[in-house]
Amino acid sequence: MARLELTNISKVFAGQTRAVDRVSLTVEDGEFVALLGPSGCGKSTLLRMIAGLETLTEGQVDLAGMRLDTVPPSKRDVAMVFQNYALYPHMTAFGNMAYALKNRGVTRDAIRVRVEQAAQLLQLTELLDRKPSQLSGGQRQRVAMGRALVREPQVFLFDEPLSNLDAALRGQMRVEIRQLQRTLRITSVFVTHDQIEAMTMADRLAVMNQGRLEQFGTPLEIYHRPATQFVASFIGSPPMNFLSPSLLPIPLPEGTVTVGIRPEHLTAEGAHRLPAGHCLLIEELGSEAIVHGQLPDNQMILVRVAGDHRRVIGDSVDVGFDVHHLHCFDAQGLRVEQ
Repeated sequence: MARLELTNISKVFAGQTRAVDRVSLTVEDGEFVALLGPSGCGKSTLLRMIAGLETLTEGQVDLAGMRLDTVPPSKRDVAMVFQNYALYPHMTAFGNMAYALKNRGVTRDAIRVRVEQAAQLLQLTELLDRKPSQLSGGQRQRVAMGRALVREPQVFLFDEPLSNLDAALRGQMRVEIRQLQRTLRITSVFVTHDQIEAMTMADRLAVMNQGRLEQFGTPLEIYHRPATQFVASFIGSPPMNFLSPSLLPIPLPEGTVTVGIRPEHLTAEGAHRLPAGHCLLIEELGSEAIVHGQLPDNQMILVRVAGDHRRVIGDSVDVGFDVHHLHCFDAQGLRVEQ
């Protein structure tokens, strides 16, 4: 059982910069977990500590019930897929995928079997004789995945592997990576700053901010019940609206200093009304549109509407809401239960 456990993991660099601050989480056997957060939040450092490429300042990493952080990187039963592919340019796709196995002393016949099996899974069979310069970005990423796959690791680690691809190819590779992981049931940790990647690929998300774990849960749990104002602001596109309690004509839980509501939950049919404002901008997206409105106190709001709307700039923005769609936060940015 490839169960990965992180217990109070911290990393302090020279100068006392705390890149990762007492993070604890468990990735279950066969689970796909995404580490999500803005640049500099500590997610890649955390991944590198699992791989052994960074030493821990504090804490412990266990894999399948055995302590991992005291094991040299080359002896850890994990495989990492990097952002920049890290392929050897003078080797063919076959050579790149076979390299680590040769270094381990695996027989030539066994290497060929493993590489050909991985190539078939990754649709690389016809490309094994090509060098990286002869491959597209997506094909190079598949070779990098194949190199990790042939090692038959207990854990896959992905460090923003799609960030160098164009938007269309990223969408395609999201599907391919997730299908591959589900087929193989390999415990996987995937680092990304892209919430769409995280929401669509992961069984659970670990949302990080300034080295700390803000929330760990399923994509829908985090979307519908963000534990902090940071999580509420980071998850969702367009982002959540944050309003002063004075704008809402209803009683709110004690301690509430900020109220959040998502753009899709501001509707003409809401049971309670916000003060009417006016439209400053409309982003036309085809199937939907995002209305940027300004309320009387200069409070800005975003409203998601259907693509066949008939609004124009300057129109009144008169919307309502239902209480069960509100998210209340205190002065520390923590969720206040209603």
